[in-house]
Amino acid sequence: YHFVKTKPGFSKTLYRTLVLFGIAYFLNIAKFQLPVLLGIMPQNFIQEIIPLNYPPILIGDILHTAALSLPILCLLNYSAKSKLIISCMLLVMICTYRHLVIPEKNTSPLVFHFMQLSIGKPPLTYFPLLPWISFVVMGFFAASVISKIGEQWLWSFIPFGAFIMSMAKLLGTSEPTSVFYTPLPFQLIKHIGFIFCWVGIWHLCTPYIKHSTAGRLLIFCSRNLTSSYCIQWPLICLLIPLLGFHSMNIIPAFMTASTITAITFSITALITRTKSI
Repeated sequence: YHFVKTKPGFSKTLYRTLVLFGIAYFLNIAKFQLPVLLGIMPQNFIQEIIPLNYPPILIGDILHTAALSLPILCLLNYSAKSKLIISCMLLVMICTYRHLVIPEKNTSPLVFHFMQLSIGKPPLTYFPLLPWISFVVMGFFAASVISKIGEQWLWSFIPFGAFIMSMAKLLGTSEPTSVFYTPLPFQLIKHIGFIFCWVGIWHLCTPYIKHSTAGRLLIFCSRNLTSSYCIQWPLICLLIPLLGFHSMNIIPAFMTASTITAITFSITALITRTKSI
């Protein structure tokens, strides 16, 4: 919504893209590269998460997708004609991305890495640009509509989302269920419909909870999402050598996750208050 309202130019978008890439690769160093080089990660973590013969610093994650999405959003913001052309291209690619193959021979490392970020699969890439750009584009168009008709119409996302989920049910196939990071088209549509419903429900609930503790916590999380993400993941990876990987039952795992989340929010709040001073 902020992107739609402010309409940042290409130079500012490029700067934000480079910053996000910088943060993404720095996080990979803190999460994976450094612990692996120090030899402190459990062997089962390395076998499951770290790809063979591939630098951990280059593992694609959600921040890489966010960085690649910004220039596309900038082009969508340019004109109505660009919206139509880019949307049609993305629709075709999202529907066919599972059939695309990344050539490993005669491919430069830079091109190979870009293609991994675009259509790759775990463990080399998590949240590749295709198909996850679909959520970004749908959010962009939803924000564009709301900026014109007003936020009071956010409740209409509930029936619209329910309609989308119904259509996804009709489009469902007997094809084997994919992994979370590479969903099928009808699974994407169902997920998008659910998000529309969720946004509409929270819009209706906001007047009743925004001044409560839960409401303030949700607002805090929304405003500091990237900061919290950047703090939490290195913290988790630093604790894995001490606590183990896939070594806890449900109750100890829940207590550990709650503690890490509390520490993350505390550090994020401290940084936020320091900035405001």
